[in-house]
Amino acid sequence: MQSSSYVLGGSSLTICVSMLDPLAISDGAASFVQPAFRFEGRSLYTATLHLTFEDYSISMFHACRAKSRSEVMDRIRIRVAPRLLADVVIREGIDPDHPVVARLLPSEIARRLADYGDCNRSHGPLRQGGDLHIQERSGA
Repeated sequence: MQSSSYVLGGSSLTICVSMLDPLAISDGAASFVQPAFRFEGRSLYTATLHLTFEDYSISMFHACRAKSRSEVMDRIRIRVAPRLLADVVIREGIDPDHPVVARLLPSEIARRLADYGDCNRSHGPLRQGGDLHIQERSGA
């Protein structure tokens, strides 16, 4: 897994991707929801988290292919503190209009997830067992 930390407008952004894929440019295009795609018995699942504390907030987006929500939670558990897991919301497919998705995920990647059920149609990093995991911590 590769992790990169960035500071954007005073907010700290950490991006963790378990499989490398060419970067997509966010074009600001409208996003939409398509039915979840199944590949070898695995559906696209996405998960979000947003918590605000006294002096900072944490946001997270996760996408992967899995057979069940419990499998998705097991994959998230290795990246998120145990005390935060109860607030993770897992859904089959993607809701590009969710505030966390809109904030953390470039619209082109959201469109690809909705259209193809993966980040890249030809390479299919999620179909190959990869995870897309983005976390942002802002504040102190």
